[in-house]
Amino acid sequence: MKLRWASIADNLETISKQLNKKIIFMEIGCRSAAGCATMPWDFMHREFPYSEEEQANFYESCLDVFSSKDWFAGFFWWDWSPTIYSTREDALQDANFNIYLKKTESVVRDFYSKL
Repeated sequence: MKLRWASIADNLETISKQLNKKIIFMEIGCRSAAGCATMPWDFMHREFPYSEEEQANFYESCLDVFSSKDWFAGFFWWDWSPTIYSTREDALQDANFNIYLKKTESVVRDFYSKL
């Protein structure tokens, strides 16, 4: 995933420099399901198996590649649902975008706690 993000970062850096503007991701995230990192916008494919790892890797690789770029202004992460799970077992049944009580929550918390 980092190689793909690096390629995207190269393209966005060119645009940032051409426009003399910083880039910000106004919405970014992916579902916790296998294959969803390749199509983070997808709401339709419900047949993909649950994958907490894929979602966490998506977030971690994106943070790793973009967080040190001086032309990058930040992320608005999707999604932290207003419906909060009562247990981790409930979270592990949800292959949607929510990161609460999933490995991705720790990835995001760990990153921002170091700032």
